[in-house]
Amino acid sequence: MKLFFLYKCKLFPICKLLVDFTLGKHRQKLTKIAFAFFVLFYGTGISKAQTEPDFTWANTSYFNLNVGESIEYNSVEIQLLALHNHFNKIKVGNDTLLVKVSRRSLPVVKNGIRLFVADNKNVRSLNDDESLHGLLEKDALICLSDISSKMLDPNKYVFPI
Repeated sequence: MKLFFLYKCKLFPICKLLVDFTLGKHRQKLTKIAFAFFVLFYGTGISKAQTEPDFTWANTSYFNLNVGESIEYNSVEIQLLALHNHFNKIKVGNDTLLVKVSRRSLPVVKNGIRLFVADNKNVRSLNDDESLHGLLEKDALICLSDISSKMLDPNKYVFPI
């Protein structure tokens, strides 16, 4: 008698499947479906969340990191390993890089990521003016962008000549 209203329901196949599951008829089938969804979402990286940047400017994401901290950007793990004067030892995926705080140096490209260091605590200690280093909150300020996009959109940002 309880199943009679299910036959009138438009979702009868789903309702029947749920009722049968509680009776144990389709437990193996639902287990396979659940496993397939798990593999699909986990395998495609949907369950992995990219680390949120501290702020963005144009197409560049800025992250404040302490030594030993790591983030994920474009499915690549980036970790600040050490600081020495204005040099920053950074692990990008499986590669270890030594990157200077950018003054006149170009960004480094590795694993599809354009990377440069805007500031670190050792460079900040050379100057008493805190307004010059106001964005630095931890040991280093690392800037990341995807190499497939320009750092600045030429339709939004122009420089006078």
